[in-house]
Amino acid sequence: MNNFFIINLWKEAKNIQKVDFEIELPEIERIRNLPIHEEYFWFKENGTKRKLWLHDYIEIYQVPYLYEHLMEKLECKSHSILGSLLVENFTQADGKAEDMVVLDIGAGTGWVDKTLADLGVKSIVGIDIVPQAAQAAQRQYPGVYENYYVEDLTNLTEITKQALNGRGFNCLICCSALSQGHVPADALRVVYNQVAPNGFIAFNVTQ
Repeated sequence: MNNFFIINLWKEAKNIQKVDFEIELPEIERIRNLPIHEEYFWFKENGTKRKLWLHDYIEIYQVPYLYEHLMEKLECKSHSILGSLLVENFTQADGKAEDMVVLDIGAGTGWVDKTLADLGVKSIVGIDIVPQAAQAAQRQYPGVYENYYVEDLTNLTEITKQALNGRGFNCLICCSALSQGHVPADALRVVYNQVAPNGFIAFNVTQ
């Protein structure tokens, strides 16, 4: 039986890279009842201001550290706390951070895995369906990942399946990606069996 823990918590984020752009959020009353795919913010850079959708990851990931600063602006700290809790639970079970072999689904820019690496995790494999996510992770956090696959989790290539099957993961993490329009529940079922017995599975969910 795998050890699960599901959280919806907040924590002060670590310092992130300084940038030359600004983010402006709309008034809450303007977006309160918007569908998730219509939520937006204003991006200001080099004297220009444009509207971006909150979940337009292809666009957001192309701007270095835009995603991280957007999450900070929204006071969303789950990327920091989920990684910290995964390491905490693993070590409380008499494990060591350097013995963790982590699979991150919906890995995005690598922010949560940078947290894991800073806490001593040596082996992290990321998967995301968006090529720009892998590019951002390599650009912003080089050396964090052992491998990063650009794949559809519900339709993995045979090469990736074989690579994952042979890796021996003892941890699985999915941070802020299990929701409408993100990683589908079917994807979690696909990778569940990649985790060793008595491994740890951590994810958060939207309310």
